Amino acid sequence: MENLISLKEYAELYGVTPDTVRQKVLRGGFKSAQKIGRNWVIDKNEPYEDNRAKGGTIKVKNIKRAVEDSLNSTYGYFMYNSKTNEVVFQSILSPENFPETDDWEPYEHYLCKVNELATRKEREDDLKFALESYQNGD
Repeated sequence: MENLISLKEYAELYGVTPDTVRQKVLRGGFKSAQKIGRNWVIDKNEPYEDNRAKGGTIKVKNIKRAVEDSLNSTYGYFMYNSKTNEVVFQSILSPENFPETDDWEPYEHYLCKVNELATRKEREDDLKFALESYQNGD
């Protein structure tokens, strides 16, 4: 009973808002949360885990550098290495030289070809779309 603290104290301890903790309590997200009278309390040692899906920008290394590298090439393709979470650009001499994806290691993933007329912004947008599709399993 000595480890029980209010939801406000718990929120301060873990750096989240009291409303966030209260909503998680109401959804059954804590094992030790209990209501005493009108107030909720929780064991201060129960870890706070945020399992919500994170939206927004994909955090992948080297996207801008890979796009920069692609600007000097007429043909090429972007690859994603899931072990290092990095994107790289591979330049090729002609469109006939695109490799078969079956030849690559399982942790290297082909993302998209470079269109010779595409601008920097279009290449970056294509690359981000390809990454989102890959990470969503599309």
